[in-house]
Parts: sequence; C-alpha cells; structure tokens
Amino acid sequence: MEDMDLTEGLFQERLPAPLDDGRLASRLAAWKAHTPLRIAAFVAVAWLPLCLLASHEGTLYAPGTAGTLLLDFGAIGRYLGAGPLLIAGTGVCMAVLGGIAQRLGTLCNDADPGGQHFAQLVAATRRRHARRWPAVALLCIALLLSTVLTHALPWHELPAWHRAGAQLSLAGWWNACVSLPLLLMLLLGWLWRLARWSRFLWRVSQLPLCLVPVHPDQAGGIGFVGYSLRGFSPFAAAFGAMMAGAIANRTVHGGIPLADHRMAIIGAVAGMLLLCGAPLLLFSTRLMRTWWRGVRDYAALASEFGRAFEAKWFSEGAPTRCGDLLDTGDFSAAADLYQVVDRIHALRVVPVDLLSAVALAAATLLPLVPVVLLVIPFDVLLAALASLLR
Repeated sequence: MEDMDLTEGLFQERLPAPLDDGRLASRLAAWKAHTPLRIAAFVAVAWLPLCLLASHEGTLYAPGTAGTLLLDFGAIGRYLGAGPLLIAGTGVCMAVLGGIAQRLGTLCNDADPGGQHFAQLVAATRRRHARRWPAVALLCIALLLSTVLTHALPWHELPAWHRAGAQLSLAGWWNACVSLPLLLMLLLGWLWRLARWSRFLWRVSQLPLCLVPVHPDQAGGIGFVGYSLRGFSPFAAAFGAMMAGAIANRTVHGGIPLADHRMAIIGAVAGMLLLCGAPLLLFSTRLMRTWWRGVRDYAALASEFGRAFEAKWFSEGAPTRCGDLLDTGDFSAAADLYQVVDRIHALRVVPVDLLSAVALAAATLLPLVPVVLLVIPFDVLLAALASLLR
C-alpha cells in the first residue's frame, strides 16, 4: 500500500486483488509501520493543545473540580481512547476484510472458472474508491456536526474548560474547530468503510457462488464472512471508550449510580452488533435458496434410501440373523445420510459467527472495566468475586 497521510488512510485503502496474498501483506506491513506516527500526530493535534490552552486559562486540573480538563473523563475517553483505537484498528480491519475478500474470490472462481466477474468487481471497486470526494464530503460533515454538537448542549452543561465567561474559551474553540472534527472524521471514516464493505458484499452476493448445503460451517461454505465482526472490533472498542467516558462523568461527578446506565449499555452493545452485522443479511436470500435446494434434493434422496432400506430389512424374507447386521454397512450409511440431512435443516440463513459476535460485544464493554474499578471500592469488588468462587 502506498504511503498515506491520515485522511488517505481513513478513506482510500482498497480491497486486495483476489488471492494476492503478497500484496495484502505488504500493504498491511506498510500501514502498521506508520500507525504509531499517526497516533502520535492525532494526540499532538487533538489533545496536547487542549492541555496547553486549558493550563494557560487555569482549567487544566484542580482537585475536586469536575469541570477541569484532566478530570473530564469524556474528553479523555474521546481523545486518548477512541481516537488512537480508531487509527490503530484500521490495520486489523484491513487484514480481516482483506482475507475474507480473498476467500470470497476463491468461491467465485470455483463457480466461474475464468474468474472474470469477481476480478471486474474488484477493479470497479478500486476505481470507485480511489476518488477523493468522500474525504472532502466527510470533512464538511464533521465540521457541521461539530458546530451543531457544540451549540446544541445547554451552556451550563459544558465543562468549565469549555467556557470563558459567556463565550467559548480558547480550549473550547480548539475542541470545536480541531479536536472534535478530527475525531468525527475518524468515526465517519469507519462508517464509510462499513458502507463500502456492505456494497462489496451486496455485489458479491449477486455473483455465481459455489454454496454447499451440507457444508460443516452450517452456512453453505460462507460462514467465514461472519469473521468480519472481528474486523470491526476496534470500532466497537472506540465507541465503548466514548460511552465509558460519558458514564464515568455522570457516575463520578454527577452521582448517578452505575446500575442506572445498564439499559444504555445493553442498547449500545445491541446497536453495535446490529450495525456491524447488518451487511451479513445480504447473503440471506442466497442462503435461503441454498437451504431450499438442499432440503429438496437431499430429502428426496433420504426418502428413496429409506424406502429401499425398509424393503430390504423389514419386508417378508428380510435377513434376521445378527451376523447379517454385522456384515453390512446399510445401518451406518443410513445414519450418515440422515446426519447430513439434519445438517441441511440446521443451515443458518445469516452467516453470523457466534465467537465473532461475542468478541464484538466484549470489545464494546471492555472500556467500561476502568469505570467499574473507579466507582466500586476495590475491597468490595474482591468480596464480590470471592462470593462467586464459593
């Protein structure tokens, strides 16, 4: 992958060519090599100026003062948690989605030996996503959202480091004009990546695919597409970091019990699973057709086999000696065939991988662990854990 600045890294990475493992590996290595520099640049632009300006205005830190910058857990979660996670997670997402795209190429090539359809799709995807207008559009949207969010909150709800009398402080202006738009660009970049991935999967779902009703993954052979949830785990963790910061502010500074946020936490996890798992629904129609084809064909075979089996073993003149049972493979064949038919009936119409869904949910919840340790005394937490082990 070509050397990219931060914006290009968010919006311009391309899908790998089918089965081009060397190219994908080199692009990932190039991205990972520059990731620490990108994170350092983000922190230097989004966080450090806030600290300097807040220090100049006397709102950097004051013990027991909730409105100072270093006691604003929401700001810490956004700029020291979510931002770096969104940047570092791009390499993870590229590796996971790139590997899935290559395996989808293999399935398409099995159904289309020339491989022209998938190759044309990848080429068209590259041409479309090489355009620069999405970055410009998302920058404008980020600036607009930052302006709306800054002015939508009631003045008294803004942290003290945002305010200087009746107007925004210097730190508040930097947050509204630079830090928040930069973070919003990162978030919008991931949403744009998710939209691009959804379109790619939709186009692939229209191509000839070799789906096998009796495949062990119970998804026709495309169960690996569900691994895409793992690629979006950094995005879920970043969202969890922002949520954890907001909850920490309300719990520590606002006195609201952590238990009162349980519905919001459950809703956040469910929403993240729905958002990142929605593209998998694009294969549901193909899987339904595969399921119906398998049920139709294998059920007919099972019925024919069953009639022949009963005619041989239960009709007049059928063998009855135990030796006959030991010397024949009829019963083993019947068990194997009916097990195959059961596998067809268990075929999932959505290729969701359970472990990947659990990993995505865990990534969303992981940033809440420091909040729990912050609001629950350590001895109480140890006593609760000890009671669970009894």
